[in-house]
Amino acid sequence: MQNIKGLKAILKFGIVCGVLYISLLSSCVYKKAGLPIIEISTSGCFRTCPILDLKFDKGVIYFHLIKYNEKKGFFKYRLNDNELSKFDSLLSSVVIDSLLEKYISYRNDMQIYNTNIFYKNISKKVYYYEGEAPIEYVRLINFLISLRKKAIIETGTSVDITTRKGMELIDVPIPPMPKNDRDSIPD
Repeated sequence: MQNIKGLKAILKFGIVCGVLYISLLSSCVYKKAGLPIIEISTSGCFRTCPILDLKFDKGVIYFHLIKYNEKKGFFKYRLNDNELSKFDSLLSSVVIDSLLEKYISYRNDMQIYNTNIFYKNISKKVYYYEGEAPIEYVRLINFLISLRKKAIIETGTSVDITTRKGMELIDVPIPPMPKNDRDSIPD
């Protein structure tokens, strides 16, 4: 009789552990499936701003580092749990529905960002000049771009990124230094 009670206790414990294990697995799958796809292309600004293409998909960032980066070429980086947590926090602060298509000013020498975000059946294209988009969105984009300085792995193969269209690479000459009027006045 005690053997039967012991077997029942072990069986109940096994069922509880199994349910817990399945719920953990499903939450991990949900978390990966619940991540957005984000594409980013940047322009240069008089040869100093990094020019790159980036695609974030399922916790992995694919980089095409084009010019003015520490490296050049095709790379990838998998976010760790802390980075995914920070990403989730930044993403939750962005109201995607309220984002406009363009945030531009007519200032010169500004880095331009062309972005696409696909999340929860919403697709949003946002084109903005540095410092013009909502700060929550800018923080999210800057966080992803900043990961290019991590231990990225060279892949040698490109990933399709739609945001580069319309962001041609044009080498803009550095403007001459402005003349100081005080230097031209004789003593």
